[in-house]
Amino acid sequence: MGVKEVVLYIDTLEGEAKIWLDEALHTRELGRQMSDELMSFVMDVLDEETPTGIVVHRDKGSFTGARLGAALANTLAEVYDVPIVGASDEGGDGDWRENGRERLELGENDGQVEPEY
Repeated sequence: MGVKEVVLYIDTLEGEAKIWLDEALHTRELGRQMSDELMSFVMDVLDEETPTGIVVHRDKGSFTGARLGAALANTLAEVYDVPIVGASDEGGDGDWRENGRERLELGENDGQVEPEY
């Protein structure tokens, strides 16, 4: 039995944290509690899944949210030893997740993702 490929997507650019495991969206309004609750929220979503790649949304948004999302994504990529890419809504197409998945499928790995302000 092979390992199921599951991509973890993280979007913390607003007060509501949005986490996807492939197409399954999980949201939680964290607001000012994001720094205290983001990690436990993501770990609850992951449950027993192990991501095979991580995509973090890097467009402009909340300064603190962008930093927290990038820091968590970088940490998880290191812990799980998986590729990580930052993705944006390039060209205004609105689909940063698809852009990120394509980068992972091409074998790209940013190593670390820096937030965009």
